[in-house]
Amino acid sequence: MIATQEMREYFLMRTRAHLFLVHKWSNKIAALNHPLIDNDLLNKERDEHDQYKWHEPEYSPYLFITWNYYCKRKNIPFELTQEMKDKMHEATFHHIKNHRHHPGYWDENVTIAGLNKDDRDRPAAGQMVDGTEMPDTYIAAMVADWCAMSEELGTNSPADWANQNINIRWKFDQRQINFIYSLIRSVWL
Repeated sequence: MIATQEMREYFLMRTRAHLFLVHKWSNKIAALNHPLIDNDLLNKERDEHDQYKWHEPEYSPYLFITWNYYCKRKNIPFELTQEMKDKMHEATFHHIKNHRHHPGYWDENVTIAGLNKDDRDRPAAGQMVDGTEMPDTYIAAMVADWCAMSEELGTNSPADWANQNINIRWKFDQRQINFIYSLIRSVWL
């Protein structure tokens, strides 16, 4: 499959908008001056957020991932080849294992086979990513990403996403869970 110019332009616009929102929410979290968060590290993570989407092996598949989400939201028919679905799956794995704001980065047992190939937003059957080794600053970066996505999609709250995924898709300990919800309550007004 070959990406169209419209797909490239949409990817550029959408990804830039997402990065803008990640900056916004990271800055709100940094402004809390929370003692568990290293703000210098959070700012570095903010500035490097999703950097691999601009380069292969993520760039081409993410053109299709982004366009596929767009088409689903707009009820536009869009068919993917199996080859492209495989590349999208590989790019998703690469993304998770190379961006520290994803719990899967911190779980050495996460393999490409353990990801849900049919729905990248749902856990694979019988699989839960262990995020208990995820440091607090990267949890803060993850929450900033969740806030950015909630704002982008117009959903009620990143707490809804947390409710749908914590200890279902991603395992966190109780202290981490309290920290996640505390950050969301502190910045999401």
